[in-house]
Amino acid sequence: MTERLYEDGKFRPGRRTFYIYCTACDSLVFICENTEKCADKHLNECIAKIEERRVAYYRSILWKRKSKKALSEDEID
Repeated sequence: MTERLYEDGKFRPGRRTFYIYCTACDSLVFICENTEKCADKHLNECIAKIEERRVAYYRSILWKRKSKKALSEDEID
C-alpha cells in the first residue's frame, strides 16, 4: 500500500505504509505485510465476521418468533 501525499494542490505518491483503512470494521488496521494479499485476507476475515453476526442475529429473531407463536397456540387451547 502506498500513502498518498497532498502537496501543491496535487496528490503524489508517498512512502510505503503497513496500514490500511478497513471499511468493513471501520478502523485503521496494521497489516502484516505490505501486499494486496494480506490486505485482502483482513478484509475477507472482517466480512466473514460481519456475516456470522448477521446470521446469528436473524436466527435469534426467527427463534423468538417461533417460540412466541408456539406459546400463543398453547394459550388458545
